[in-house]
Amino acid sequence: MAKPVPNLIKNYPEDQLHYLFTKILTASDIKYGLILMGQASKDHLQGFKDQRVKTMLHTPALSQPVFFKSCDRMMSLCQGGWGVIVRGNGFVAGDIINCWFAYDEESRVLNLIMERVRFSANSHHLRITHHF
Repeated sequence: MAKPVPNLIKNYPEDQLHYLFTKILTASDIKYGLILMGQASKDHLQGFKDQRVKTMLHTPALSQPVFFKSCDRMMSLCQGGWGVIVRGNGFVAGDIINCWFAYDEESRVLNLIMERVRFSANSHHLRITHHF
C-alpha cells in the first residue's frame, strides 16, 4: 500500500516530507494530548523532543505551536497547542488522521502536517497498521 501524501496542505517541502502514521483518534487523544504512533514517529521524532527546536503543527484549519511530552516509551503532544488544533479542526474521537513531518534545518523548525482522512464514494475499507 502506498504511503499517503497531504491533499489539502500544499506548501510543504516535498523532498523533506516524511510520512509518520495513520491513526484513529481516541477520546484520550482528544482530551489529554495526541499519542504519536508507530516506529517512524520514534525513529524520526525522538531526537527532537530534547532539542531546542520549535515545533509547528499545520492542519487545513490552522497552524499552531505544539510541545512534546514523553514518558516510558511513548511520545505525545501536550494538550495546550493540541487542544487548539482539535477545536479549530473539529476533531472528534473516531476521526482518522494522517501525519507527516518536515524539518527545516535552516530555521530549526520541526513541521508536523496533519489531515483528516477523507473517504471517496468508491472507498470500501481502510487498512490501518500500528507499528510499535
